[in-house]
Amino acid sequence: MKDISVDISLTENFPLKRPRESDLALLKRSELFDSTWYSQKYLDVGMSGLDPELHYLFVGAILLRDPSPKFSTEFYLQDNPDVLRAGMNPLLHYLRFGMSEGRKPAGDGDAADKRSNGASVGRMPWISQLRHGPFLDSVLASGKSDPEPITAEQARLARMAIGDTAPRISVIMPSWNRESVVSRALSSAFNQSLPPAEVILVDDGSEDRTLEVVRSDFASQIADGVLRIIEADHGGVSAARNHGLAAATGDLIAYLDSDNRWHDDYLLFMAAAFAECDTVSTAYCGLSMNDTESGVFDKRGRPWDRQRLIGNSFIDLNVFMHRRALYDQYGGFDTSLSRLVDWDLIARYTHLYEPVYLPLLGVDYFLDKSELGNITRTVPLHTNKSALLTKIRPERMRRGLEPLRLAYVLWDWPALSQTFVLEEIRWLVRNGHDVRVYYKIAPDRAAELDFDIDAHQVEDAAQLADLLQAHDRNQIHAHFAYPCTTNLAWPAAQQTGIPFTFFAHAVDIFHENNVKRNRVAEVVADPLCQRLFVHGDYHRRFLEPLGVPTAKIAYNFQAVDLEEFGLDAPVMQVRRDGPLKGMFIGRFVEKKGLPVLLDAAAQLGPDQVQFDVYGYGRDEDAVREQADRLGLQNVAFHGPLDGREPVIDAMRKADFLVVPSVVAANGDTEGFPTVILEAMALGLPVVTSDVSSVPDFLDDEITAIVTDQGDAASLADGIQRLARMSGPRLATMQDRARDFLRERIGTPLTMRTYLDTWLDARIEIMLVTYDTPEYRDIEHTREIIRRIREHTTTPYTLSVIDNGSDDEFLTMLREQAAEMPNMRLFELQKNRFVGGATNIALAASDSVYAIYVCSKEGFVQRHGWERPLIKSMREDPSADMGGYFCHMPKFTLGEELAAHPAFDKFRNQEFAATHPRQPFRHVQGGLFVLNRDAVTADAGFSYELPQGNTDVEFSYFLESTDRNLVALDAIAALTVKTRPMLSAVLDEKTTIAHPLTRDSAAELSERMAQRDASHCNICDAWNQIDPTGRCAACGSDGVARKMYQRLAHDWRGFRNGKALVVGGDQALEKALQKPMYNVTTDESGAPFTLIASPRELDPQEVAQMANRLAPGGLLIWPATQDQVADAPANDPALTLTRSDRCSRLLRSDWRPLQEISRAG
Repeated sequence: MKDISVDISLTENFPLKRPRESDLALLKRSELFDSTWYSQKYLDVGMSGLDPELHYLFVGAILLRDPSPKFSTEFYLQDNPDVLRAGMNPLLHYLRFGMSEGRKPAGDGDAADKRSNGASVGRMPWISQLRHGPFLDSVLASGKSDPEPITAEQARLARMAIGDTAPRISVIMPSWNRESVVSRALSSAFNQSLPPAEVILVDDGSEDRTLEVVRSDFASQIADGVLRIIEADHGGVSAARNHGLAAATGDLIAYLDSDNRWHDDYLLFMAAAFAECDTVSTAYCGLSMNDTESGVFDKRGRPWDRQRLIGNSFIDLNVFMHRRALYDQYGGFDTSLSRLVDWDLIARYTHLYEPVYLPLLGVDYFLDKSELGNITRTVPLHTNKSALLTKIRPERMRRGLEPLRLAYVLWDWPALSQTFVLEEIRWLVRNGHDVRVYYKIAPDRAAELDFDIDAHQVEDAAQLADLLQAHDRNQIHAHFAYPCTTNLAWPAAQQTGIPFTFFAHAVDIFHENNVKRNRVAEVVADPLCQRLFVHGDYHRRFLEPLGVPTAKIAYNFQAVDLEEFGLDAPVMQVRRDGPLKGMFIGRFVEKKGLPVLLDAAAQLGPDQVQFDVYGYGRDEDAVREQADRLGLQNVAFHGPLDGREPVIDAMRKADFLVVPSVVAANGDTEGFPTVILEAMALGLPVVTSDVSSVPDFLDDEITAIVTDQGDAASLADGIQRLARMSGPRLATMQDRARDFLRERIGTPLTMRTYLDTWLDARIEIMLVTYDTPEYRDIEHTREIIRRIREHTTTPYTLSVIDNGSDDEFLTMLREQAAEMPNMRLFELQKNRFVGGATNIALAASDSVYAIYVCSKEGFVQRHGWERPLIKSMREDPSADMGGYFCHMPKFTLGEELAAHPAFDKFRNQEFAATHPRQPFRHVQGGLFVLNRDAVTADAGFSYELPQGNTDVEFSYFLESTDRNLVALDAIAALTVKTRPMLSAVLDEKTTIAHPLTRDSAAELSERMAQRDASHCNICDAWNQIDPTGRCAACGSDGVARKMYQRLAHDWRGFRNGKALVVGGDQALEKALQKPMYNVTTDESGAPFTLIASPRELDPQEVAQMANRLAPGGLLIWPATQDQVADAPANDPALTLTRSDRCSRLLRSDWRPLQEISRAG
């Protein structure tokens, strides 16, 4: 960056006229102008009296100020001098023109905020920095971008790179009526200093003497089999090239048009790039342009820039070479295009395989409309470019070259009952997104809108399609499979080619009539359908047998504004001085289960519970008749509640919400009742049935009271259990309900999940493979990839870096790649081991987050396994690497690390010396997630320790450079040698685990899918825990299992420390005994590394126990919310924390764990 004082003079040409109204509107809509950030960054904005937008237009741009962390004013003007010369506001130019032209809003590292957590694209790839060799270095070292002829020295190095075994190169040449020039082109191919293995001439039905000339001039090459001729009917250049690709036998593919001429060393230096670097799958060079008609002659070539390529093509096919494997993976040329076919193919082939640019001249390119009739000069551009831009639209939107223009397609609008739809659209409008609503009918009860939105009523799908095109929409989203998606959104998408997503709720898929008519399997199988969103496992398992592909099902929740319900306010108190007051709110229809509620009310009686019932519906008369027949004195009907405030007021008068929903006789049932989420946010306890997706997310007596659907006795018992709960236990359940909301619910989270799909916000999933007869695990890897393909719900790229496996394994990988356009496969010729190969995957990616999965032992366990990982990283701006923490018992503290056998190869060794008492844990290397902003070409995995201790050294390196490691509940990752084993820590939050085998992964998935399953992590017994929480196999209770999960891999273990187990819990004593700790029940043996009390401690006991802790020691015990230890207040060396991982699977005790640690 230049000094601002120098650059201000460059902006003197900026006009200071009053901005147009449209300029202000454009800034306000754009995410690139952040008025809050701008005002806080530049304090004089508030003193100026101008709105932030006006200030930027009048003043800020002239002072080279940035409008947000995502746009650099100074960079844009320096990179685009034409904008500076024109005196245009840089941000306005970018929004109106530069975005679609592929210009960059900021340079690498130039934006004010260098983190990419909220973005769809992360740091640009740096794989070019990993590509080295004598030839490549000689060509690229100068940094020049203008192409020049190859030098003799560069040619020598190219020959050296290729060595004695020349690669097999296939040259494909289409020809149509080129009798006057075809020999020139073919001669240039056969005169190459590195001869091709074959030249495939595809004659596209020539009507002149082209074939006669070729057969006469190149008879010897034809006889030798080097020149192969394919005669085809006239089908156009794409069809001709596809014939050539199908016939090609070479490992490398090059293209030469019949009217151009290669330079003699072209194949030599291009092939050298592939030979010298096994991460090169595509390459291109410069050309000499010869426009004989206009007399213009110049050299063309520019460095690789993906952003610019998908805005405008700058690579010509005549100087482009690729490995044949890309044709196997992506197919050939698009025959529906009559022009720009080279741009299309190059864009597809380089999407995941960044090319190397060689600034060397490779071809003489000839243009002459009258003599040659070049496609460039004779075929219309607009139609072809429009079709091509549509094909690459997802990536253009991801990179910000084309804004999201969203169509919300609804059956009825604005429906009062669909508050989640209103909330989604409200959020989109208020966050500046371009969204319009299209609907079929007016609702029976309309909502009042508090936002402005363009809404268009349509008669049918045909009219909808016309409007979508007229309004230039590029994304469709619909709610409800039937009738909205089946009859409206889907056929309109088919007519327009616009991709779509939709959310299936309940009646639209569960009702028996809708099962017959929603055609949901057909709809989702359509390539235009990106995702079907549903709540959770219940919906997925219902849809899969209907033929809906699992890989297209994604999980999401309806949008709920939790803040309006006081999410952070104190939880509501349940009355203890009279009958409880329960409330029901909903429609009077069968699936809401009101008859069950009334039967339960009769069993409970008015002395125990009073119910307030709010709602309306077709079954109201029958419901009231049942209440009269039962003679209920504890049920009052109040009619419907309209709007949020009346709902909140009613909830504040209640002690709990009851949701007795059932599956109706016709199959109709709930999705996930929004009212449950609203009550939990308000801090109101919930008693619900286990209908539909409710038990996918809510656990009995952990987040809510969950009862058997359709069972009045179970519902009554659930309400009585709520009434018997102690105040602390009930408050803990309410807090956990809110924790569930913060983890899974909320409008921003819902919309971010949508946007990840709409904007193709890809994550990178990395596998490093090595498989030979000595290390044969081909079926394990195949299963790992299958699970990733089937259960990853976020757009992703799968990068597989193979370290030299044998042909059998590589064949399997190639078969996978042929089915996956989102798979990047690098077949390395030299084993880089896990560290070096992971660096390659990180360097090739442009994602914000990269997830490493061990290709032998890392198995996905849950559908949507990646979403908790992404969410955790996004919500912690400081998080650089996340996973499961382990430690090396002998080398845990900084002062011990120097004795590690490999420490001399660690980077930043002085950091351990300056932190001698700091415990160093590492993220276990089998599974982890990285924010790619934390990694660079110079700060990746160690090349000195590429295999053993790679994860240990990298975690240490990150900490030593002030990077942040975070523990993620969704990941359980150990080594095969780690003790205790994986069974100690697995629970229902685990979405991916390591180490497993194919068989053990399948068994674990099956067991964890069972809602009533239980697991003892102390003795590894399944389904042996009784209703009281006691394990029949080992005698452990919920407290012992909860403690053991927490302590299993705590850094203090396996270091010969003394542990005191208070109260004589034999199961916990046995679990913690040697080699984990020297366990005793004798309290006189202080100091202790660990004191674990399965029973509650009073404040005096806490103080006494804390005094018995050794330096670095830990005291842990179960405690209710009203038991707060004050020991740390009297001793600055003590730190009080609280952990609360309460597991349904482990049948954990309900109480949180209090912890006091002593400084080392």
